[in-house]
Amino acid sequence: MKKLFWLLLYATPGILHAQQKDSFEIRGRLLHVDADIISLSFVKDGRMINDTAHVKEDHTYLLKGASQGGEASLFMYDRTSLRLAGMAPLFLSAECFEVTHTGSFSNITVTGSVAMQQYRQMNETAKRYNARIALLEEKLNAAKGFGKEKEVIKLQQQLKALQQEKPEVTYSAFIRSNPASPVSFYALKRYAKEIDAKETARINELYELLSPELKATADAQAFAQELATKEAFDIKTVVGKEAPDFSLPDTSGNPVKLSSFRGKYVLLDFWASWCGPCRADNPNIVKAYKQYHEKGFEILSVSLDNENGRKQWLKAIYKDGLTWTHVSDLKYWNSIVVPLYGIRGIPQNFLIDPNGKIIARSLRGEDLDKQLKQIYNH
Repeated sequence: MKKLFWLLLYATPGILHAQQKDSFEIRGRLLHVDADIISLSFVKDGRMINDTAHVKEDHTYLLKGASQGGEASLFMYDRTSLRLAGMAPLFLSAECFEVTHTGSFSNITVTGSVAMQQYRQMNETAKRYNARIALLEEKLNAAKGFGKEKEVIKLQQQLKALQQEKPEVTYSAFIRSNPASPVSFYALKRYAKEIDAKETARINELYELLSPELKATADAQAFAQELATKEAFDIKTVVGKEAPDFSLPDTSGNPVKLSSFRGKYVLLDFWASWCGPCRADNPNIVKAYKQYHEKGFEILSVSLDNENGRKQWLKAIYKDGLTWTHVSDLKYWNSIVVPLYGIRGIPQNFLIDPNGKIIARSLRGEDLDKQLKQIYNH
């Protein structure tokens, strides 16, 4: 009985390995392909992971590791020059599967991977749509060249309908049918790239359909955070919306609320001492403050410096002559105001009226002065 157990275990060495969470095992075989070293590259938790395996005498290789699912690439290197000699795309997931390279390294057959099968089927659907879209675009350009206005309008409508249909059929439908598949997160990212950038509600709906295991991955959580930040900037902090209130400590540690500036025009300015473009634009802000402060104009600057940058923050305030109110929780991009206002880059600012409504944003250079002239010199 013991002998039978060890024979079974030896015959299927991936059994115990496959039971480990997020683990994968790739068994490769080269048929009429000459290689010494095989490399695997994929992204995990935002970092690029590279692993290598030596090809055995029987023309096989073995790669093991852990991945929560995602696109990957296999690379083959020339045995003498060690230069890249071939590449084969994969979808990596927590599975044990076989990859056979026949004739050329890129010509692969994958068996034992459900995720790879789903990935290929999805990409084939996308290719079919891309071919139809390309054909319509060709017809549209021809119609424009011949000045056929009615046909141009018709083709534009068909093209728009097909472009809108593609992500729904290719990606959305897959997610709804396979919410636990690691390919669904890939599909969600593709979907988000292909639809209207402001349709965050539709993206959120699909994200919520993902299984708890997928949403718990570091990549999915980062995607959700980015989505929330984008939604805040594209929807919640557009011109006409009420500026979200918050409270942060000033340079002396005293709490300051944005709402305490009600009754005045205030520029909510996001910057940092380490931000070159911010520092370069500070003279324009200083000029505006000196010119309009006596008329009721205020500035509340929020720094995205970190806890080790307090001295640099205070030094930059003094050096640049920023004589207005400054606040920061010194948490860098983890500051509470970053997702609140959808801050994805600095400098960034919002001009808020006495009622707390956003009336302009992203005012750089002379744009701020032009906006303030309209308010105070009308």
